[in-house]
Amino acid sequence: INFDRFNQAYMMHTSTSPLYAICASNDVAANMMKGESGLSLTNEVNREAIIFRQNMRQLFNDYTAENDWFFKPWNAETVTEMNGDNVKFEDASVESLMTIQQNWKLTPGDKWHGFDEIDNDWCMLDPIKVSLLTPGLDDNGNFLETGVPAALVTAYLGRFGIVPTRTTDFQVMFLFSMGITKGKRDTLINTLLSFKRHYDANADIETLLPELVASAPEVYRGLGLKDLGNKMFEYLVRHNPSQVLNHAYSSLPVMEVKPRTAYQFVV
Repeated sequence: INFDRFNQAYMMHTSTSPLYAICASNDVAANMMKGESGLSLTNEVNREAIIFRQNMRQLFNDYTAENDWFFKPWNAETVTEMNGDNVKFEDASVESLMTIQQNWKLTPGDKWHGFDEIDNDWCMLDPIKVSLLTPGLDDNGNFLETGVPAALVTAYLGRFGIVPTRTTDFQVMFLFSMGITKGKRDTLINTLLSFKRHYDANADIETLLPELVASAPEVYRGLGLKDLGNKMFEYLVRHNPSQVLNHAYSSLPVMEVKPRTAYQFVV
């Protein structure tokens, strides 16, 4: 019997869902979230994520005021305060950002989110899923003259045990979950600042990313961090994978054969 075919057939009729360890952890989590303790835990993680966003926005303002670059948090730039006033996101009270839902909605016409044809009240951001934008695209989605590929940032963060939830061409997403403390938040900020210092100094990647250099020394040896970033940026400009991906998802594929029939061909 061909093992791969047998395994494929077997997996059609089994599941990992009733795993006892998962069931037990679900029971523990459900009890942790009961009553006031659940509200307290939820508020704590939202508070940490919001403060992180505000700190990053303030750093972005400080650097760009001197014609320098930094990571930009992806959220509304102007929000509503508790008294109804419109204020800058970084100047808003944490309480207003935790309680006023409108501050997280993607409103039609707002330039910050880039979805021109979105319906009103269609969706909103999750405050704890923090996306940071790296330089590379303008507000209209056009390439800038230079950029910092997000994949390079993710590779650097991985050296310190920091694993982003998602990485695209010029975006890195971090998920703030229960257990994230001020110390961990500040560690992430300091590591991002460290990346910027090394990038601007074009530090040798053999020191910063030794595993990468070891994987293909003929490609990476002798390059600085910014050298590699420029090469990656040139590739993104030349091939524009995001546009290709958007085009692929813009229409549904034609079903040439039903899944059941295709499975019969496999087994």
